[in-house]
Amino acid sequence: MKNLQKIQWAFIVIFALAVLLRVYPAYLNRDANDDHFEVIEIIAYENRIPGKEDLACLQCYHPKLYHYTAAKLVNLFSAHPGADLKIIAQELSALAGILTLVFVSFFLQKLPLRENVRLATFLLTALNPSLIGINIQATNDSFVILFSTSALYFLFRFLEKQQLASFWLMTLSVILASLSKGSGLIILLGVIVVFLIKMGANLRAPETLKRFALLLGLFLVTSFFFLATFGPYYDYYQTYGSPIVINKEKSPFPHFFQQTYVGGKTGIVSIFDGYFTFHPIDLIQAPFLDRESSEGSYSPSRTSLWTELYARANFIQYQGRPRDWYTKLASPVYNIGSVISFLALLPLALFLVGLFLVTRNSIRSLWKNGLPSFAQENTWMFTFFFWTAWLFIIKFTLDYREYSAMKPIYIYPMLLSFVFVFASGMNYVTDYVTKKGNRALSLGIFAILFILATFYVVDIWYLVQKLA
Repeated sequence: MKNLQKIQWAFIVIFALAVLLRVYPAYLNRDANDDHFEVIEIIAYENRIPGKEDLACLQCYHPKLYHYTAAKLVNLFSAHPGADLKIIAQELSALAGILTLVFVSFFLQKLPLRENVRLATFLLTALNPSLIGINIQATNDSFVILFSTSALYFLFRFLEKQQLASFWLMTLSVILASLSKGSGLIILLGVIVVFLIKMGANLRAPETLKRFALLLGLFLVTSFFFLATFGPYYDYYQTYGSPIVINKEKSPFPHFFQQTYVGGKTGIVSIFDGYFTFHPIDLIQAPFLDRESSEGSYSPSRTSLWTELYARANFIQYQGRPRDWYTKLASPVYNIGSVISFLALLPLALFLVGLFLVTRNSIRSLWKNGLPSFAQENTWMFTFFFWTAWLFIIKFTLDYREYSAMKPIYIYPMLLSFVFVFASGMNYVTDYVTKKGNRALSLGIFAILFILATFYVVDIWYLVQKLA
């Protein structure tokens, strides 16, 4: 009982620290990767909703839920353009990040995990530098991550309990995610696939099949109505022939081995370099984004998608953006980056163990019993959404081969699937180690994860001091 109380208090302390590391930097920050401030200013001060036809406004093609909400808060507080507007917009992102952690915590409580595994998983998620980095900027990413996370949480609750309240909260979350950013549509399509799989799994249970079919119909009608009415997708489809448009031109498809380049910001030079390599040693030696513009002179890290995702997820200073966040390469902070890049190999290994286990279990169940194996057990949906995220980031970086496309924030809308995979791997490893009686190794794993989280905080606090 005492150990459980200690873990509960540890959850509270971690959550409080995570809140501080979002709210305070969001108050200090004045910059962002992309200029979403302009969209908010147009809505707040010109009383109109801009669209893709506003060619001078590079971010105006996005759905506007985040921008509209921020603009109305700006009006409510009579905030002036400049610092006041930026603080309000950034604190709104911070709030979205905090609420995301609430859903992560609720989700972890529903999984059959060791308490220390649950705590370690929440620790690394709450203090993840990439997640914090996006939560303290004025951007719609925090909104789409929040509502996608709540959508997966309520979808799981609905499948487990079959409660209509969870179904409608899931539907609302999907709509809000899709009105926040185009990537929210991936969650919408994923929910449709999950319902179709559930229908296939219940072909021999007519009542259950009819229930899922009816609810899928309600989900489709409700979602499409609100997205067509309040989102840009229908207008974009009529104007451009596609419901999703962005402000970049697609890159030519890369060769498998032969390296080709698409400008000074090239990331993917070939399929092999991009998707079949991982360069941790190079990253430990040079934990910063190589911005060299000469063809053929890039570091191996920059041309490897998995290395880029790993680096950006674990070290907030890695990409040197936004501009106000840039730290000179001679700074001691990059020693912290080297240590983080080394220590983070442990959670990566635990994650890969979890990925193997959950994928194997889903394939084994499908192979032995077919779709009916998915009728009662529901955690397979997180395996499905994980691989959906992976396929999306591969497709996205093939279409847009600049290094700016190689960001973990693009797959964080499926955050709960990553949480599930990591927790599954860590739970399995700690169970195995405990059964072997190797308590020292088990404690060592948790010690390394705690040390890594400590370096996360140091990394973020260094940025806070720079902003201050």
